[in-house]
Amino acid sequence: LNYHRPFFPYVGLIIALFSALVVYVLPKYKLVNPSQQLSSAFLTLLIIGVGIYGVGTYQRNKVWKTEESIWLDATIKSPKNGRALMNYGLILMSKGDYVAAENYFIKAQPFIPYYSYLYVNWGILKERMGQLAEAEKNFQKAVEYGAAYPTTFYFYGKFLSDQKRYPEAINNLVKALELAPNHNASQRLLMNLYQEQGDFANLEKVALMVLQQDANNLEAKFYLDAAKNKKTPLQTLQDHAAASKTPEAYLDLSLKYYQAKQYEKCIEAANEALKIKSDFPEAYNNICTAYNELKQWDKAIVACEQAIKFNPNFTLAKNNLAWALEQQKQSTNSSTVEK
Repeated sequence: LNYHRPFFPYVGLIIALFSALVVYVLPKYKLVNPSQQLSSAFLTLLIIGVGIYGVGTYQRNKVWKTEESIWLDATIKSPKNGRALMNYGLILMSKGDYVAAENYFIKAQPFIPYYSYLYVNWGILKERMGQLAEAEKNFQKAVEYGAAYPTTFYFYGKFLSDQKRYPEAINNLVKALELAPNHNASQRLLMNLYQEQGDFANLEKVALMVLQQDANNLEAKFYLDAAKNKKTPLQTLQDHAAASKTPEAYLDLSLKYYQAKQYEKCIEAANEALKIKSDFPEAYNNICTAYNELKQWDKAIVACEQAIKFNPNFTLAKNNLAWALEQQKQSTNSSTVEK
């Protein structure tokens, strides 16, 4: 868990040890001959030692090959390390293996019972599993144990926003910004919610606060313009995407079009994102979901397969692909029966 801490000090230590070996040990025990060459016995030991370290390095590199293998190794060698157990659970959650992920969170709890981030992650997991009541209990624990951290209020606020409980979400995001006025994720979500609610006075206040911290924040400038001109979220995203021309901005616009049931425009915006970032799995997934809504199963399948190609652990894309394949199959069977 802490390999990064001693890494650089070890460089100095190794230099010091080998310097001492050359200056003091080798001459004292006559491990070098008068021509300053190593004795054959010492050279043999040195080769054996380097070989042993080589084998050890090879074995260690297998452990360090992926983030998943690192954390799995940590849980095996430190089975009472709560953070290691939690982090391996997060890896499993990212792969869509929710049951196994929760098992690791359960294992971690006795060792870090008051660690707020465990409950944040557990809340996110429960929300993905559709167990919303359990998710909220975990977010509430996260806030209780991590009342000094803006992140706990942000994730609880995000959960409440996803459930369309906007006033409660706003309260939590305001608390997050009271703790850390420059917490970017809370700023963005709060501005979004104020605009969604048509609360242009508070939207203007937050946008001005963000611009005081960063006068070049393009997103805050567009929210400030929206507050002054009472623009809808869709209008703001259109302006932002056209000005910033980032794949993320076009992805946000694509999602907003999807939510507005403008599926063709959703696809157009996602394709704009792909022109900038061709390996953007989220953009392909948006295209897939839009084609699913349009009942164009063949195109949906192609898009989702591309999303999974660039992110093999993309659970949402896998679910959308499964839906498209099932609908395509039913459509084919229906056509066959009609004939």
